[in-house]
Amino acid sequence: MTKSNRAGRIIIFLFVIIAALCYPIITNRFPSPQPSPPAPVAEKADSLLRILLLPLDSRPPCSDYVVRDSRLAGIEVILPPRELMDYYTQPGQYSEMRKTLLSLAAEKKPDAIIISADQLMAGGLLASRDKLITQEERQSAINFLRQLHRENPNIPVYVFSILPRLLPPPEITLYEERLAITKYARLEEKAERGEATEDEQLQLKELLDFNDPNNYIKPQNLKRYQAIHPTHEKTAIALADLTREGVVMELFIGQDDGEKYGPGNRERRHLIEHFGNSDRLHLVRGADELALSIITRLAVRRSNNSLTVATAYSLDNEGQDFFPYMAANLADTAAEEISLLGIKKTAGESADITLFIHAGDKTPEALTARRKAVPRLSGMLSKNDTDIALVDLSRSFTAEETLLPLLIRKGIPLHLLTSYGGWNTASNSIGTALCEAVLSHIGRQRYVDRPQIRQQHSALATEILDAHFAEDSIYLKDSIDRIHDEFYRRGFFNTGDLDLGRDYQWLIILNDYALKERSRRLMETAAWRKPYIIDGEAIYPKRKTIRQYFPWPRTFEVNTSTN
Repeated sequence: MTKSNRAGRIIIFLFVIIAALCYPIITNRFPSPQPSPPAPVAEKADSLLRILLLPLDSRPPCSDYVVRDSRLAGIEVILPPRELMDYYTQPGQYSEMRKTLLSLAAEKKPDAIIISADQLMAGGLLASRDKLITQEERQSAINFLRQLHRENPNIPVYVFSILPRLLPPPEITLYEERLAITKYARLEEKAERGEATEDEQLQLKELLDFNDPNNYIKPQNLKRYQAIHPTHEKTAIALADLTREGVVMELFIGQDDGEKYGPGNRERRHLIEHFGNSDRLHLVRGADELALSIITRLAVRRSNNSLTVATAYSLDNEGQDFFPYMAANLADTAAEEISLLGIKKTAGESADITLFIHAGDKTPEALTARRKAVPRLSGMLSKNDTDIALVDLSRSFTAEETLLPLLIRKGIPLHLLTSYGGWNTASNSIGTALCEAVLSHIGRQRYVDRPQIRQQHSALATEILDAHFAEDSIYLKDSIDRIHDEFYRRGFFNTGDLDLGRDYQWLIILNDYALKERSRRLMETAAWRKPYIIDGEAIYPKRKTIRQYFPWPRTFEVNTSTN
């Protein structure tokens, strides 16, 4: 090879490297802070509520989507600066955040302040999962809340905190050890409740035998895991005492991903005993949807709206099902959410909202129920005498177990639905779908004599509904598995921690293609194109551009918008 040819190849190689490095900058493909959603549907002076929110974390369901959904009822939600919030495994700047909250409260003078204790004390949900809050750190946060109340005595402060999930914290990385600790956690609480069999008690004893060479659990890791839940319980009790003093108006304790047996259930029992019958202390299953639930609760109160809700299931006994990552069955989860929102549950057909829950599964009984549910749901939609909030669950998180594909195939007008939730866990989906239906109902009542704003409200409700179709079904029930398969084929197995300069670009390319193709197919169906009625006028859905970006360097979170 001549020197000139070698030099030419080097130049070409350098050019390719520079182009690869510049591509993300030129195309703006790196995840970046996105602007908050536009101003509320109603004018600021006409806002139902103005709320200052310190979110659980920076993911869309906990921040941007809360702002967006609140606009349905004319609620303005104020978020703190994004640069102070967490970013995936990087905790938020919670010390600086406290100063900012004091400034924002004084400047904005909101009607209420909602604060995530996990963001306030640890810098977000992920950081709180393995951070053992010390008594000094806890007291520092308590002192801040006292100061916030002292400086703003007429602004009620609402606080929510999350009991950790069953799974071990991410710092325990060995797969076999994580499985063993999770098994220990299930058996330990089951034995404590007196429900473990002799064989299960023997298994528990073996998991605690650290001299057994086949036992993957390291004593120091188990000790740390055992300390996490009591730490959060102490925080909840301290916040409950602050609530009884009147510093905090109401306290909400959510239970993150759990199961029928696990340490979170123990902490919940302890807190039930400590809370007593106080109507200002609340325990619910769920996490990501909790801020939206609190806002909806306040909206119901402010609007003096005596809403009623009925629950319906694809199959009569589905309410007793325990779905993945849930420590309660579907009926109890729905009942908790309804109670939290302060709306009345009714068994009649005249309910303002019907919460229709489909518990998808691959069992023959569930597949039969899926087919039978479609005409039943279609009949309810055609009557148009109740708002339908459809919760479309899948035990295996696959589209084949959900109702939406059948609704599309049968040509059922999708935009007759008031809200749709098929995202993540049962509590996430039930809470989000019901809140959006309630907020939408409140908004329609507020704007009944204001056609222009009512039209804007309808457009926003449709935008939110379409975003759920794209995210909950197209992405999370279909595209994400195909994307993972492609990553695995290329040797990239950790889709929960992507390299922003390499893997992230491939993720964007794969998802852009899948989203464009699948959304095109959806919008060509009769189910999408059939009209819905607003104020007696038939509205024909238009083709939309659906956009998604990934706010964190992992595949699970995606931010979806439509226009």
